[in-house]
Amino acid sequence: MNRVLFARHGQTDYNVEQRLQGWLDVPLNENGELQAGLLGRRLSTFSIDAIYTSDLQRTVGTARVIADLHQPPLAPITIPGLREFNYGHWNGLTFSEIEERYPKEVAAWRGNIRDVVLPEGESIARFSQRVQKTLREILARHNQHTLLIVTHGGVIRVLLCAALGLPPEDYAKFRSESTSLTEIYYNQSSARLSTLNDTAHLQDWPYET
Repeated sequence: MNRVLFARHGQTDYNVEQRLQGWLDVPLNENGELQAGLLGRRLSTFSIDAIYTSDLQRTVGTARVIADLHQPPLAPITIPGLREFNYGHWNGLTFSEIEERYPKEVAAWRGNIRDVVLPEGESIARFSQRVQKTLREILARHNQHTLLIVTHGGVIRVLLCAALGLPPEDYAKFRSESTSLTEIYYNQSSARLSTLNDTAHLQDWPYET
């Protein structure tokens, strides 16, 4: 059995503006750097065997802060398959902007969120398949290890659906705050959720996450 700690990246300016980031390479803002430091201090004494991260700046930056604070220090391993959902030409827009510019696409997507492929993007079904495959490849490298995977809210939420036997389109039923921790134990045939969207390290944090 492997213990996996999933951490969402720290805050970005796009989070504040409520813009879809998707595959856009948006860096952490100042608050995001501080949040990553708080999470890093919390995890500094955890027994972690390896750190994996998406290849986008906001996750790599978060992972590096955590890795540098860990004792002993760890080198994050970058995995492109851990990227966020690809919204295609919706990337960078707010939902209001999307509804105004692409009403037909929005209607089609809402009619079949699971299977509709966004132009220049992907479907929720394909996204879920991608990240599940990536997770299986990571887990195959380890046995009875504790892993930290620094990734995106969408990735964490579709993996929660997979672990709990829910369809991937139910991902919207979960929340994943900036630098939150979600803990799942995996063996060869099952998964067990232990912790969901834990932000105890941000208990006194005065800003929106």
